[in-house]
Amino acid sequence: MRAWAVTEPGPVEAGALRWVEKPVPVPGDDELLVHVRACGCAAPISMSPRAICRCIAPG
Repeated sequence: MRAWAVTEPGPVEAGALRWVEKPVPVPGDDELLVHVRACGCAAPISMSPRAICRCIAPG
């Protein structure tokens, strides 16, 4: 699956947030696996537009 991952703590501008491939998790007996088709995040106005754009998963 494709996912956003924080590779190391730090600002978005430093490249800490990366688009990566990960194995699909296997849910436990009392868990549910949900397929997410879109996501986004809210950011304070003080963040740069570049940081906001990098937070939204590409189509």
